[in-house]
Amino acid sequence: MDKNVLVTIGIPVYNAATYIEKCVVSVLNQTMSNIELLIVDDKGTDNSIQIIKDIVCRYPNGSIIRIVEHSYNMGVAHARNTIVHEAKGKYLFLMDSDDYLNPDSIEKLYNKAVEFDAETVWGSSIEIFSENSKSKLHYGYPDLLLLGENQLINYECKDLHENLQHSIWNILYKMDFIRNNNLLFEQHGYFDDTIFHAKMQPLVRKAVLLSDITYNYYMRPTSLSNFQYREHFQLKEATDAFEASEIIIKHCYTLRGKPYFDVKCAKVMKQAFFMICGILKHQDKMDQPFPEMMVKKWFQHPASFAEILGFKRYRATNFFFKIIGKLPASLMVKIISIIGKKKHFI
Repeated sequence: MDKNVLVTIGIPVYNAATYIEKCVVSVLNQTMSNIELLIVDDKGTDNSIQIIKDIVCRYPNGSIIRIVEHSYNMGVAHARNTIVHEAKGKYLFLMDSDDYLNPDSIEKLYNKAVEFDAETVWGSSIEIFSENSKSKLHYGYPDLLLLGENQLINYECKDLHENLQHSIWNILYKMDFIRNNNLLFEQHGYFDDTIFHAKMQPLVRKAVLLSDITYNYYMRPTSLSNFQYREHFQLKEATDAFEASEIIIKHCYTLRGKPYFDVKCAKVMKQAFFMICGILKHQDKMDQPFPEMMVKKWFQHPASFAEILGFKRYRATNFFFKIIGKLPASLMVKIISIIGKKKHFI
């Protein structure tokens, strides 16, 4: 850690030539000084890194850019771990290479982090589909202090809605919090963000939510997260999704006895249920047949029937998911498919 660097902004870069200049320039235009931009070259095949090197030469503050090279393409999770290991700042802010910031984004987040000694500060974001399209709110938070043990995770688990984003960008993290808890990313395609949040959120004791828009999220139709816009995807992507779901469900075992355990169980099973519906809806686009036993293996409720009976919230929902998970694989898939079609999820 370098006392002169207050915030490290980390960006994994892999074949991002179309978007990277706007992203990097938005960091260079920040109103806050004492920041570094840490680029991880994950060995793409286009000229993304050369574009960044040209920006270093053209901009007066280009010297805040530091490029760390991987020896070969390792994937976004490993690139983010490199950022965690290499960051010099007291705080860390992660970005995707196709998104961009408002000029005062980092300053707003940092000021709140210092004011409340927060471990995480969450900004609101807008979603952009194309240069000519109108933006819309992506994640909008109230101005809220969540100070104290379980306050952040209680906010997330106040109901079954997605009250906190699963993506890791647009959050200012205190580096001591990240490193002291050994929080790193696991390589599971698009879902490394979700796994990271499942393990991170219960640990946070000081969080701030901001209504200010601090991030512009570019929603690319061909991105991994947008199956509905794609014509083809690989069975491995579905496997990654289910493996991530299994990790998150198993992590729930460590949350037994917490005041939010009942809601957390229902939320992770609901997420897994929707994931199955999404894959069933688009299984004709996969390069290999979808194995039903995959669902049986990974759709396993983390609580026992006795524990669910003692739940105060969402008891019926948890019982439903528990029973579904006990059925034979073919019957389980058939029932999920029927319910999904009836509810227009499939």
